[in-house]
Amino acid sequence: LKRECSLNLDKEKEYAKQGYLKEKHLKTANETIITLEVSLSKFVQNFEVEKVAMLTTKQTQLDESLLECDGLKHLIKIKNKELRTLRRLSKEILDQRTEVEQFFIEALEQIKNEKLLEKQVLLKARNDEYRENLRQVIAAQKQAMDKMGHIKFPEIRAQTVPTGGQNSQAGGPTKGSERPRTPEIYGTNYNNNDNDENSDNDLHPDLKVDLNELSLDDRENVLRLLFAKINNIQTRVNIIPQHTLAPTSSG
Repeated sequence: LKRECSLNLDKEKEYAKQGYLKEKHLKTANETIITLEVSLSKFVQNFEVEKVAMLTTKQTQLDESLLECDGLKHLIKIKNKELRTLRRLSKEILDQRTEVEQFFIEALEQIKNEKLLEKQVLLKARNDEYRENLRQVIAAQKQAMDKMGHIKFPEIRAQTVPTGGQNSQAGGPTKGSERPRTPEIYGTNYNNNDNDENSDNDLHPDLKVDLNELSLDDRENVLRLLFAKINNIQTRVNIIPQHTLAPTSSG
């Protein structure tokens, strides 16, 4: 019986020792669990904070990118509109330049025609004056010859030019191989004085107006006509008075 009691006491001590060890191990495990839970909680909190911060940053970057994209789209629309406007203005400028060139050519031709007409009028006036002087000289010569009819003057022969042929090659000019040549003044032949009235329009066919012959007034006329055409002026342009060129007497 004592032995059984001793065994039971030993068993109880062993059970107590094992219980103490288990309780100590359990306490240590609980402390470890609590520490791990605290660490995990802190890690989760930090992760959530970082997650929120990262989401906020990415959302901000996304918003900025979308805003920049919208701004670029709007800028592209503006540039396209400006490009269309520039193309339209370029076409208008090109058309206006073509019109201005055409207007300038028309104005220049008009002034050149007026200048040519002015030269023709001056040439006709000189021809008329020459014919009148020639008539007066011939009339004076006839009157002098009538008064001095008893005096015989040598015959005045007209200047002759050879017409070619065997007679002109063999010797001097003959009667049939010569023809009179009368002077031509300003493109008009005064071979027959009775037909002077019919030769008023015998003007020089090579009359031309060079740009260097245009005076400052003529060039101002060109510019005035050009600006009048550009401004779509419908009324007649006030032309500067023409040159007052008086025909010079040939003595």
